[in-house]
Amino acid sequence: MEDTYPKTLYVGNLDHSVSEELLCALFGQMGTVKGCKIIRESGNDPYAFIEYSNHGAAATALTAMNKRLFLEKEMKVNWATSPGNQPKTDTSAHHHIFVGDLSPEIETETLREAFAPFGEISNCRIVRDSQTMKSRGYAFVSFVKKAEAENAIQAMNGQWLGSRSIRTNWSTRKPPPPREQIKGTKSIRPSYEEVYERSSPTNTTVYCGGFPPNVITEELIHKHFTLFGPIQDVRVFKEKGYAFIKFMAKEAATHAIEHTNNTEITGYQVKCFWGKENGGDIGNSQQSMNNALAAQQGPPHGAQYPYSYPQVGYWYQTGYPAPAAAQMPTQYMQPGYPYPYAYSSPQQGGAGNQFPYGSAAKRRLGSPNGNAKRKYRATTSDVYSNATVSNPMKRTEYVQRETEKTFTVLVIGVVLAFFYYPAPLPSTLLNQWKESGAYFTFKNYNIFFKDVKGSSTESKDKRTLVLLHGFPTSSFDWYKVIPGLQKRFHRIIAPDFIGLGFSDKPVNFGYPVIFQADIIEGLLAQLKIHEVHILAHDYGDTVAQELLARSNDNALKFTIKSVTLLNGGIFPRKHIPILGQRLLRTPILKLLFSKLSNFYFFRSSLHQVFGSNKPTDEEINDMWAQQRYSDGYRITSELLTYIDQRFQNEERWVGALRKFNKRIHLIAGPADPINPLLCDNFKKNVPLGSCDVLADDISHYPQLEDPKGLLKYYFAFLDSMTSTVE
Repeated sequence: MEDTYPKTLYVGNLDHSVSEELLCALFGQMGTVKGCKIIRESGNDPYAFIEYSNHGAAATALTAMNKRLFLEKEMKVNWATSPGNQPKTDTSAHHHIFVGDLSPEIETETLREAFAPFGEISNCRIVRDSQTMKSRGYAFVSFVKKAEAENAIQAMNGQWLGSRSIRTNWSTRKPPPPREQIKGTKSIRPSYEEVYERSSPTNTTVYCGGFPPNVITEELIHKHFTLFGPIQDVRVFKEKGYAFIKFMAKEAATHAIEHTNNTEITGYQVKCFWGKENGGDIGNSQQSMNNALAAQQGPPHGAQYPYSYPQVGYWYQTGYPAPAAAQMPTQYMQPGYPYPYAYSSPQQGGAGNQFPYGSAAKRRLGSPNGNAKRKYRATTSDVYSNATVSNPMKRTEYVQRETEKTFTVLVIGVVLAFFYYPAPLPSTLLNQWKESGAYFTFKNYNIFFKDVKGSSTESKDKRTLVLLHGFPTSSFDWYKVIPGLQKRFHRIIAPDFIGLGFSDKPVNFGYPVIFQADIIEGLLAQLKIHEVHILAHDYGDTVAQELLARSNDNALKFTIKSVTLLNGGIFPRKHIPILGQRLLRTPILKLLFSKLSNFYFFRSSLHQVFGSNKPTDEEINDMWAQQRYSDGYRITSELLTYIDQRFQNEERWVGALRKFNKRIHLIAGPADPINPLLCDNFKKNVPLGSCDVLADDISHYPQLEDPKGLLKYYFAFLDSMTSTVE
């Protein structure tokens, strides 16, 4: 497998005075360099190809050297895209195809063989993670002739390759229209994959500019960009009208660029693209490079390296302990920016090495104090073991301590058994639900969905319904109403949102609502569905509001024919979270409660939001089984950020209900404790809104508590819109 991983780096933006010997010495710190070739072209800066003996050393060099100052120029380091030390063929005028939903086991040769029958391929590249080298699930194939590329797109789209059905399209799109574009027309924005590929895998910094001087504020930037995911830092330059936003993850930054560039923020059209990634420059980079070269030549007279020099196999900036260097931020910091030590000051340890303050480091070196403590423990243990003969009193104390230990272990065991209550076996109905469903891959995540055919095939009934479920459950919430809905719809699509049900549940994902809306767009595009009716509940209401906002902006890839909402926090200032949700949103307590969340806590929380028609034990077990699927209950606090997102985007999402030019209907359970007086608030705030109220004892889950009543009001609403929705 090692041979399949790249070992050759491209190094650009070099100074004209650089030599192969100097470059080889510099990059040789990362591992054994097999070859180094500098390419010099008239009128251009020189660039080089460096080949390592193994992929690991090359990957280390890529991370350490990219964006480093070398001879007062910032190097650009990346993987070489052609074998050996030769420059790659210019394919800029060729015709490039994007290949998505690629199986992880597919290799470059397999991909090339699949597309070879259509014509001459000039380049074939699977996009891989720079650290793990695992496939990211998509690739690019370049053809010399446009007609051959077109044939490949048409023939291969939807075909099975490996274990998945791939999708194909042009890898580049037309540039966005100018500002004087006719209002109301749809602009074509770059795809997520295109934006992602425009920067290194580690870059999480976004530039946003286009504001007049002294208009932009940190609060404004936070309010807009928190929509896309967790933010680590914001730097605002008021007088210049721009800001830099550093996200916790590149995926969030990619979403921000994809959805913000060439849009308006508070009435100003802004530009949004990748910010400069400095790669963690700490201290003076030129001095660091000089020290690195000195280290390469070896210490004088056989002496040991001082701590400030890099050790074998690792490379950190001069003068900083390795752990501190590993933790330092990678954005915004220019050369010469001061950083303190990770500890208050270095402390001299044994054998001339420096260690941070703390006795643990000393004991690891075998300090006298550490040995003395270990010896003392051994001695007292021996006394206890022989206490029956030498000291009956100590023997009694020993037995008492052992009894206390045993009791403590038993208590811990009981607590763990309580909080790690094993996941119940899913019911036969839930198993059938999962087995009859399907998965599609969206941006490398597996999303579960149900695609149910209706019982009527008449042309007038060829309508598609999308069901958007709530938190913390899944699309299975709709199982009681789907048989009735089949009589009125030709097709019913019910996905599980990422983080819920049987979909993937990544940790530290942030779970922006905007990503859930992207999933719906991606799924309908893959299924080639262009018009839908939407029936949403709770969390799904918020996703529906984001889709409505996009529809109002002419930025939605499908047409919404009608929208019906069930109980949910569509008005964030009227929403009252239950105690469990409040605990899981408390900064200090959320970590504890997300770990200790168990079946009893889950059941108690659900019972609070049901009316007199409580869920059966089997229904609760099935809901909990889906929470336990892929340890989803551990990310509950992450998912609950949607409550904060509702406040942050209140103007956009509540405004979407007001601006939508078709009727929006609400069917409400009046006994809902977390959304009181929902129907009254809806009528006041939504001009084209209409509302039906279910029986007095129906609460937050109408589709489970009163499926017949829900269908009755929903069908009446559809009938009242016959003249406009058909």
